[in-house]
Amino acid sequence: LIVMTAENKAWTMRVEEQGVFPKPQREPRLDGMKRVVSTWAILWEDGTVSFGDPRERAVVRQKAPNLVDLLDGRGPDNQLCGITTEGIVMCQGDKTWSRFPGLPKVTSAASYWGQSCVIDTCGGVHCWGTNWAGQAGQAGMSWVDEPKRVEM
Repeated sequence: LIVMTAENKAWTMRVEEQGVFPKPQREPRLDGMKRVVSTWAILWEDGTVSFGDPRERAVVRQKAPNLVDLLDGRGPDNQLCGITTEGIVMCQGDKTWSRFPGLPKVTSAASYWGQSCVIDTCGGVHCWGTNWAGQAGQAGMSWVDEPKRVEM
């Protein structure tokens, strides 16, 4: 569990054996983190993105488009994706970021452990990623490679 305070100070807490909760630990190397996804891709308050756990090794921060959030559901070719201030879902390629094909502008998103859903400007819901329990809104139990509109 990672908690960010209002002052952008990071604290972590883990569960040990027999369900014991030790004291929270202060994690200064995570200070300034805005969002982390399950693969340890991190969006920092300064708008950069890094990969890997900075508590274990030095990470390189890379420039990114004006992102306001990262998505845990991966894009084409397993790319990291995020949402820009303009509501465009962008995914990182080898050298550049590009728009996620097939998605209109979005107003909000939710993502967790490999699955993402976004709401477009017309209220449509689009999901992709992990679908082992139908959480991407599709029948079956297979990975959803590209955003699919979820019928409500």
